[in-house]
Amino acid sequence: MNDALVQHTAGILGLSRLDHQEARLVEEILRGVPLIPAAKAAGIKRSEAHEVVARPHVAQTLAYLRDQYAQEQVVVNRDMLNMMLLEAHGKAATATEEIMAIRELGKMNGCYEPEKREVVRRDMSYEQVRQLDTEELIRLAEEDDLDPAIDGEWEEVND
Repeated sequence: MNDALVQHTAGILGLSRLDHQEARLVEEILRGVPLIPAAKAAGIKRSEAHEVVARPHVAQTLAYLRDQYAQEQVVVNRDMLNMMLLEAHGKAATATEEIMAIRELGKMNGCYEPEKREVVRRDMSYEQVRQLDTEELIRLAEEDDLDPAIDGEWEEVND
């Protein structure tokens, strides 16, 4: 995607010619860059980004090119996810939302040590479990009260 292709597309559609900044904004958005960073890359003020993308000739060119390239596979990479999380952080309405975005950025970029959990495995046969009284079963069940969602790496071991 380049400036000439964007300009050519606007011409084919019979739209007003996009200026260099508008064309660059369309290019960046089509690359998957969020609006505000795309506007910054195009040299457009943050406060004007929504107005520029809403201009009829820009919006129609962008919609047409999105439709043209919709068949292509979207590639999501770490940089794109970082940009999206940074944008989510900027849009956060509460401190909790900001902190959640920061934590996710930290996890995704390997800033935290992996959490270590020790899991004790007890092998009991069906008959042994049947022999246990109710209090013992309750005690064993309470010991196993772990968080059901554990992030980690698992390795299957065949005995």
